Amino acid sequence: MKRLAVEQEVALSVGDATVDCRVAALCGGEAALAPLDPADSGLLPAASAGASLVFTHGGRLVMLRGRVRREDDGLHFTVTDKVTVEQRRRYARVEVALPVMLTPLGADGTPGNPVETRSFDVSADGVLVEAQISPTLPRLRLSLELPDGDPPVECDVRLIRQVGWRSALRYSGISECDRERLKCFVAERKRDALMARREK
Repeated sequence: MKRLAVEQEVALSVGDATVDCRVAALCGGEAALAPLDPADSGLLPAASAGASLVFTHGGRLVMLRGRVRREDDGLHFTVTDKVTVEQRRRYARVEVALPVMLTPLGADGTPGNPVETRSFDVSADGVLVEAQISPTLPRLRLSLELPDGDPPVECDVRLIRQVGWRSALRYSGISECDRERLKCFVAERKRDALMARREK
């Protein structure tokens, strides 16, 4: 818990459910968490010993494992692992500028005004875009154009962190077909870059 700070934004996960929260208080090995959207607390069980807390520290993603319980004053996360585990990237990424459309969605799914921007880097797990995104948005829809002539990759995304005017987004509900397209695209770009260096 030493890497956490009050008011820091974190992601609390139990199974397939993830809730974006703000750290309301810290006491020893326990953190009191306030969901950014209070209604999201209902996505989690009343208590679970299989929870994880993900946040950024020193520019890196960190994951703590522990248990969570829901009380009247919010969510309470207690660390059970003695060691802080740094979250590893599962997929390779490549720096590339691709057209991106971001559309905010209301709680009822109503689309807002879309924003056109571009990617800074891309992986099969997420994308870094040139945009500042409010962490309080209920939902955000991504449309990412790949240069393969097929329809854009479309899925919901979740804000992981912001660095200046760049926002790191993680895909949510992406199809396996689109994930495979992204993996192939990244692999091809890395292969082309390697061949270009060898030819110099």
